[in-house]
Amino acid sequence: MRDIRRSGGLDLLPRLLFAGGEIDLAVARSILEARLHVGPKIAELAARRRGPTLVPQLEAAVQALKDDGDPVARQRHALTFWEHVTDAADSVTFRLMFNSLRAAYEPALDALAQVMATEVDRTCAYDAVVAAIADADADAAHSRAEALLRPATEALIEVINQLEG
Repeated sequence: MRDIRRSGGLDLLPRLLFAGGEIDLAVARSILEARLHVGPKIAELAARRRGPTLVPQLEAAVQALKDDGDPVARQRHALTFWEHVTDAADSVTFRLMFNSLRAAYEPALDALAQVMATEVDRTCAYDAVVAAIADADADAAHSRAEALLRPATEALIEVINQLEG
């Protein structure tokens, strides 16, 4: 049998996350860590490479996030926002990473609704990312995306640490 850590790809993330019918906390932590570091870079690239249709798409995704009261649907709107940002980053590698992270995340939407509310409820933080991308300010897009992603990421990692401890 081959060592998946040496020969596997990101397509394995969903299966690894739910191996044995339970969430593998170490895999969950690594997904969260990757999300926190990759998301801001993707926003930075989107600010540099954005096309003319990006800003209206992002504004529509944020408006849908603001208008929807369902916690799971709000997470889906946030995923749509990041889908557009990832498309604008114009990086096949980051797109494949996003696809794999999304595939790992989507089965847990219901379970994560309460914890992720700390992120999806901060629509002003999404607006700040949109503004930086609209201004083609790559540094601001990076820092604002990190500010958006960090609180929920750190909260989830703290939950994982408590479960492991």
